[in-house]
Amino acid sequence: TPAPTSQLLTAAVPLPAAGSASQRPLPEINELIRQVKVQQRATWTTIRAYTYRTSSSVQELDSHGAAKKTTMKERETICVDVGCFQKLMTNDSKPLSDNAMKRQNDYIDRVIAWRRDWKEKTAAGQPPPLPLKIKVPDDMEDENSVSVYFVANFLQWGPQLGTFSNVRRVDFQGRKTISMDYVGNPHAKSPNLIFGAFRNLAGTVWVDEQDHALVRIEGHVIDDYKVGGGLLADVHKGSTLQMEWTKVNDEV
Repeated sequence: TPAPTSQLLTAAVPLPAAGSASQRPLPEINELIRQVKVQQRATWTTIRAYTYRTSSSVQELDSHGAAKKTTMKERETICVDVGCFQKLMTNDSKPLSDNAMKRQNDYIDRVIAWRRDWKEKTAAGQPPPLPLKIKVPDDMEDENSVSVYFVANFLQWGPQLGTFSNVRRVDFQGRKTISMDYVGNPHAKSPNLIFGAFRNLAGTVWVDEQDHALVRIEGHVIDDYKVGGGLLADVHKGSTLQMEWTKVNDEV
């Protein structure tokens, strides 16, 4: 005898198990941001144990959105007891010259020696060494540090210079994430001109629900923004940004 329709529906669409993601309450925004900041600091500490290479590709677009120039760079990151350093290894697939590599190595050696000297003298209660006056080699300028700087300060100042809202659960690349939207407040008071850029930003953030780690940020600029008359920064309305993070070695 066929089962009643209600029984068939119950069998085909089981109720969520107790404690499932669909039943758990969504986290409070400020607490979620706090958890992400804690996790990010732990990740940066763990990364210092690694030596690794980073490849980056930067595209410049014309007024029609077509790529008019692409620059590719490969860098090596080395961490020691007094800090991390990034050396440019290739530029558009061409290895750097011996002289360029020597400039980077000499700079790193001098900075390490100065920092260790400062650390030892400070610990011993002695006057610290004079400030190190040395120019950073142009080859060592690094776009990747910009992303780290952006993320760290976005988590710090974003909630004060804009509003997070629309918290929801989203499946992202096979992981459960908490997603929330962000809109900057153009009238908010910024601690400085650089962080003021967050007032002109709108976008979405994805956070891994289990690890409390950022997995994606995407956004767009809602108004033109200049710092120092455009000399330090000149960001145009409609500019977009996308950042993604992938877990490595089940660790970072």
